[in-house]
Amino acid sequence: MVPNLRRMDATAMDTIAGAKILQDRFQSSAFQPEQAVMHANRRATFIRMHGGAAIIRHWGDSRAVAVPPESLSLPEVNRRRLPPQA
Repeated sequence: MVPNLRRMDATAMDTIAGAKILQDRFQSSAFQPEQAVMHANRRATFIRMHGGAAIIRHWGDSRAVAVPPESLSLPEVNRRRLPPQA
C-alpha cells in the first residue's frame, strides 16, 4: 500500500503555514508546532493550521479541535527566583 503523499504534503504545508502565521502574530521566532499555547484560559498544544483555523489539543483531552488563530496566546512564563547570594 502506497501512502497518500499529496495529503502528507498538505499536512506539512498546513503546519508550516500555521507556525509562520502564529510566529508573525507573537513576534517570536521560537513558536513551533507542538508548543504550548493558551486558549480560553486553558492550556493547549498547537498542532497545525488547516483551512485558516488553528488545530489544537487542550491538555488532558485526547480530541483535537479547530479554533480561530486569533484566540490563541502564549502562556505566561513563571520564573523561579533564586534567593540572593550572601
